[in-house]
Amino acid sequence: MARNIRSKLESRSNRLALKPRRKPVYERIGTGCWLGYRRTKTAGTWILRCASGGNEWTKGFADADDYEASNQKTVLTYFEAQTYARTLAGAGKDGTATAGNRPVTVGEAVDDYEAHLKKHGRDTKNAQRVRCHLKDAHGLANICVASLTKQDFRAWEKSFKGRAAATTNRVNNSLRAALNRAAKHDDRITNAKAWMIGLERLAGADQSRNVILLPETVCALIRAAYSVIGPEFGLLVEVAAQTGARFSQLIRLTVGNVHLNGNPHLMIPVSKKGWGKKETKHRPVPITADLAHRLPIKDRPTHAPLLTKAVDTPWTAKDRDHFGLFKQVVTHLKDDPGIKGARFEVTMYALRHSSIARQLLDGVSVKIVADNHDTSIEMIQKNYSEYLTDHSDAISRRTLSAFAGNVVSLPSARIG
Repeated sequence: MARNIRSKLESRSNRLALKPRRKPVYERIGTGCWLGYRRTKTAGTWILRCASGGNEWTKGFADADDYEASNQKTVLTYFEAQTYARTLAGAGKDGTATAGNRPVTVGEAVDDYEAHLKKHGRDTKNAQRVRCHLKDAHGLANICVASLTKQDFRAWEKSFKGRAAATTNRVNNSLRAALNRAAKHDDRITNAKAWMIGLERLAGADQSRNVILLPETVCALIRAAYSVIGPEFGLLVEVAAQTGARFSQLIRLTVGNVHLNGNPHLMIPVSKKGWGKKETKHRPVPITADLAHRLPIKDRPTHAPLLTKAVDTPWTAKDRDHFGLFKQVVTHLKDDPGIKGARFEVTMYALRHSSIARQLLDGVSVKIVADNHDTSIEMIQKNYSEYLTDHSDAISRRTLSAFAGNVVSLPSARIG
């Protein structure tokens, strides 16, 4: 058992004789472990300070018994505070703080979250985006999760200057998930309110920024992708336009996912978004017979990637080439009315938005549209409400056709 360290702080009268100030008075209670006392106008606060492996963190954990007796929970004596501080630091028998048992830092929580995503086959870019912003957050990564306050997120908030509210919320959600995961596995982390406030969602992020293109513009983009970039990229764009699938799904297509029997379709792999267990791993999405017979499947093994950026060179999730290539195509078509009239930047994702809107306007049920695009009815309703209004209006008006020409106008029956 660790030896209690004697100090002038053990005396209530000595503590009350100190002048109130923000900077605590520290006493070393083990290697890399200090117990601090911050004198305030009311009861002072016990504070743990740990330093290990280049990381340093502090955490206030209880009031001192300056004015009331210890309750062994929220009010502690000096020696009780020592014992609890060693426990909080994960200290060994000699009072030495060990990395294995101490509360994790924000950076370590993000690392664990990324490993968790990878283990379950989820998109690790969610954690990578957080880590990118942590570099500009002035030491937030090195703060212990258990000692976070809402003020610690001020530098984090500044790192999003100039970014869209939707982007900020998306990265905040990932950091929040990482911190929640850390709290779930460590009962010593009880300050979740700090990041609930510090990572509060920004207003205005739910405004739809979808770019919907007319079929004529979509066809022009496909032709330009073939002529300006090449046949491989042209095929990628054409498949994206017909299926409305995400790039992350398209690059996972294999030769075996092409079904030519009967009505041709592609078995699109489901996305890795969300944590719910999905019933299926692939969804059948129809494509035209013309496209089906131009897909490079002849004399190729079923496990071979269907879409490649060069011979036997598949697209990968780490590739960013398609962004630049699609931008070249859009620049080539800068005088196209659909491109010029777009409210926001036209990216490859516009092909997905356009596919969803086109099916809604053509009278396809919302459930089928959601299934075809591997999304939910709720997301369709949230992001494509204006097209749903047109769709429901058209459907409703068909029911009025029975009354056309069958109603006889009656003479006015006014009284007086």
